[in-house]
Amino acid sequence: MNHVLLSVSVLFGILAWAIILNRVFYMHKARMASRQAAPAIGDNLKKSQLQEAIDIAEKWRDSHVASVAKGGLISLRDDMGKDTSAGIVTRVERAMTRETDLVLARLKGSIRYLEAIGAISPIVALLYSHQAAIYLALIVTAPSVVSQADHLLLRVV
Repeated sequence: MNHVLLSVSVLFGILAWAIILNRVFYMHKARMASRQAAPAIGDNLKKSQLQEAIDIAEKWRDSHVASVAKGGLISLRDDMGKDTSAGIVTRVERAMTRETDLVLARLKGSIRYLEAIGAISPIVALLYSHQAAIYLALIVTAPSVVSQADHLLLRVV
C-alpha cells in the first residue's frame, strides 16, 4: 500500500509539472505570435485594408490578439453598410467578446486537471504520511517497548 501511495504521489507531481510547463510554453508561443501579428494587423487597418488584416489574423493562429481581432474584423466586414454605426459597433463588440471567451476557454483547457490534482493530492499525502508515521512510530518505539519488557521480565524473574 505504501508503494502505491508513493507512486500515485509521484504520478500526480509529474502530471502537474507537465501541465504547468505546457501552459507556460503555450503562453510564450502566443505572446511571441501576438507581438508579430498586432503591428501587421494595425498597419493594414491604418491603410483601410480590411481583408488583408483578416488574412494576417488568420495566418497567426497562435496569437490571442489576432484571434480576437479576426472575430471583430470579420463581423465588421460582414456588417459594413448594412446598419447604423452604433449597430455595427455593438455587433463587432459582441463578436470580439465571444472570441475572447473562446480564447480564455482554450487557455484554461487543462487547468481543471490541476484543480483535480490539487484536490486529491492532500488526501494521498495524508494517507501516505499517516502510514509513514505509523511505520516510524513502530520503528522508533518498538526497541524501547522491547527494552522495557526486558526490564520488567528481569524484575519478575
